[in-house]
Amino acid sequence: MTEIITSLSLAELIASMALLVALSSFSYTRRAIKTSLKPDLVFEHDFKSPEKMRIRVRNDGIGPARIVKVKVSFKGVFKEHNHHTGWKYVTYQRKPLGVEFDNYELKPGDTLISGKEISLIKLSTSGALGKIKKEVKNFLLYASDLKFEIKYESYDKNMQESVTWDGPKKNLSGKF
Repeated sequence: MTEIITSLSLAELIASMALLVALSSFSYTRRAIKTSLKPDLVFEHDFKSPEKMRIRVRNDGIGPARIVKVKVSFKGVFKEHNHHTGWKYVTYQRKPLGVEFDNYELKPGDTLISGKEISLIKLSTSGALGKIKKEVKNFLLYASDLKFEIKYESYDKNMQESVTWDGPKKNLSGKF
């Protein structure tokens, strides 16, 4: 009878150990998947030709990036209106320079999947040969005073380090 009790206790001990190893393995795998699915937002700009002049943000990470907050400022001034990102103020500031552009207003709740790229601002020229050079110059002048800041999180709601594009700290030039 004692042999049966001893063997039963040994079987229970082995089963308990196997269960602990399985749970530990599951927990490790889950953490590894979360870590590997981090988003990585990066800013880029392209000022090589008037047709491609833009400032864009791209998700170079593996996981999706959920936007938490976006700030856009011009010459260090950020104006927020009713949870607006600042585009209203920034767009108004382009008028004295005569700069026309297309923009995408990235906002909280938007998601950038892995590899997705969004042009936040893109030069829109008149197409008139005599005007393009001046439009490019004004766009570069305007972009040199822009600043973007994006706060974002991973799919598991972990905040990531904010990403910024700071025009005043960039040497913006275009050669045509």
